[in-house]
Amino acid sequence: MIRRLLGGRITHLLETASALAFEIVLAAATFVTFPLIVRSLGSAEYGEYNLIYTFTGLAGAWVLSSGGVALVQLLVQRKTNLDQSVHVAHRQVLMFAGPFGGVLFAVTVWKLGAGVIPAALIIFGTELLITGWAEINLNALYAHRGQTPVTNIRMAAPIAKVIGVLLLFSVGVINLLSLAIVNMIAATIAMLLSVRAVSRLHRYEGMLDLDTPTMMSPKELRHYSFMHATTMTAYTLQNDGDNIALGLFRSKEELGEYAAAYRLVSTAMLPLRAVMTVSYRYFLQHDDNKQGQHFRRAKKLMIPTGAYGLLCGIGVFVFLPVTKWLLGPEFKEAAEITLWLCAFPIMRAAVDVPLLGILGLGRNRVRMTIGLLGAGVAVTAYVLLVPPFGWRGGVIGTYISETIVATVAWISLAVLERKHDRARLNAPDADVEVTAQGLTP
Repeated sequence: MIRRLLGGRITHLLETASALAFEIVLAAATFVTFPLIVRSLGSAEYGEYNLIYTFTGLAGAWVLSSGGVALVQLLVQRKTNLDQSVHVAHRQVLMFAGPFGGVLFAVTVWKLGAGVIPAALIIFGTELLITGWAEINLNALYAHRGQTPVTNIRMAAPIAKVIGVLLLFSVGVINLLSLAIVNMIAATIAMLLSVRAVSRLHRYEGMLDLDTPTMMSPKELRHYSFMHATTMTAYTLQNDGDNIALGLFRSKEELGEYAAAYRLVSTAMLPLRAVMTVSYRYFLQHDDNKQGQHFRRAKKLMIPTGAYGLLCGIGVFVFLPVTKWLLGPEFKEAAEITLWLCAFPIMRAAVDVPLLGILGLGRNRVRMTIGLLGAGVAVTAYVLLVPPFGWRGGVIGTYISETIVATVAWISLAVLERKHDRARLNAPDADVEVTAQGLTP
């Protein structure tokens, strides 16, 4: 199924297998480290740990925007010069890290107190600067050479983290600060490997048929980044707004229980993320002469991802005893929360797949608007439901926003694809192209 989806070429299948291998390693690393972390921290401190990363993610949506989809889109579709594009993206990360990181860091300290300052400083610096630098390099590598070499580098971080957490557990010093230091070391290793890879990448630039690469201006990157950053911010609010609401309106213990349950369900969804990661590059390969290509790709992709999402939902019930063992006695309510989240995997697939099709059509503004719609619905639902109903309100708010976004995204993709195809048929040079497709001019 995936081989047909990604064009029938063995390279695509190998890239999917590579991404799946990374997600399997990541899941295995989570299986080893997660019980040690949650049991050592307890529900309250784990709630603080999760909230720091939630606020870091909001800042990262802007800081990392130049190293994500925006850079890949420019390298693949606009065929911009590699070295110059990477240089401009690096400068943008440094320019954005200060203001966005500073504001969210201040919010973190305001909510959690001065005691988290050392750990929060390390986490913000790691996620925004070290990871930001690495993501630019890795996405440039992905745009030019595909998923496999990127996966080889990404493997280093979870392996290093497992080693670090096991060492901390052996000496009994797992806390916010020590975990932040371990994550910083793991991210630094991956960043150094990415620097080495991108320094060698110039020899592969011809793989994208860049006979005369286009020079990219900082303004152009900021334009693409703004739309993608807005989309990612909306995605973060929709995805993590429940955690923020719980952190603001409920106890740290309840936040810790919910975050632990959410982490387990998200870990089960890692293969879905692998398929989505590989699919980005191929949805960006747009051919004006093919009609209905992105909607057709989205429908095919929904079959395996939807099936896996359904299996995840069933697995939440089947593996409930394992969940209780992993979490330990302090997180009894978290096991119940995982049952409430059983429909989340398939709903997330239904949201992400059509958004890939809209990206392939180059309709970034529509994608951004849908993201803002989802964020608006989610935040409204969380504000109304979380204070009185706690984590149950968070789950209900998530399902409401996911349902609305999925519906709007699929309808938008179908409408935009038909509009694009009609425009091509009505173009002055369409007669030759339509005849070549076996249709009547």
